[in-house]
Amino acid sequence: MMSLTQEGDMGTVLAQAHIGDVPQLFAEILSSQSSLAPDNVSYASSVTIPDSASPEPLSTMATPPPSEPKAAAARLCGVCEKEPGKYKCPRCTMPYCSVACNRTHKENHPPDEPKIKPEPESPGRLRCENSDEEDKHPLRGVLKYQADMQRLFHKYPGLDEELDRLQRTTLPPSPTANGGGGGGGLLPFKMRQQPMWSRDIGLRRGVEALRKARCNPSELGDGVREFCDLILFALANEARETDATELVRQDVAAEEAKTVERLLREETEKDR
Repeated sequence: MMSLTQEGDMGTVLAQAHIGDVPQLFAEILSSQSSLAPDNVSYASSVTIPDSASPEPLSTMATPPPSEPKAAAARLCGVCEKEPGKYKCPRCTMPYCSVACNRTHKENHPPDEPKIKPEPESPGRLRCENSDEEDKHPLRGVLKYQADMQRLFHKYPGLDEELDRLQRTTLPPSPTANGGGGGGGLLPFKMRQQPMWSRDIGLRRGVEALRKARCNPSELGDGVREFCDLILFALANEARETDATELVRQDVAAEEAKTVERLLREETEKDR
């Protein structure tokens, strides 16, 4: 027979260890964008030349400014500095004019900086990181028995929904429970008489619901009892492993202290 405290802890573990399938609603919004093409606008321009106008002499006409040389033609070869650079080095983009100049440039080109490749993570390091994350999990002992939990869910099809119902008993009531707030924004008399919800009240309600579920003589009650036994077994093994790890750590620390003390004693005797 479990005490109230043990059943309360059981309710906490039950609420944290079981994760039900939460349905998710996905809404897809399709937005259509219409692109408006600009109207075709035709521009007409006319120049009227008077009949009496006479052409200006060539001497008075403005001469166009000389065209500037293209930038590509102005860049000379970076090797011979005589011919225009037709090509570019793919490493430093320096222009060169011929294969001979390119060969000379390659011979005198400084070596590229070596690329630092990231070191691949070793499997041992990945295992250590995963083990650290598992050690930090509050229910790391229970996570080792997920396969057994799945077996129980397969054996008792209604166990999943029953655990969800037990978890909901530990949660605060919704504002619309018991018919809402009534007229004028006042709570019903029954809700005003109930104490304010707290974590302790939620745990007590979960303990009571768990007790009734475990006393259920049906097949669903068998599933709840087996699930509780599995959780208690997992927590007991975790406690034993924690105690054993602490004992090993203490033994190692004591052995290291003895080794340091012996080395200091030998060093002192040598100085004498």
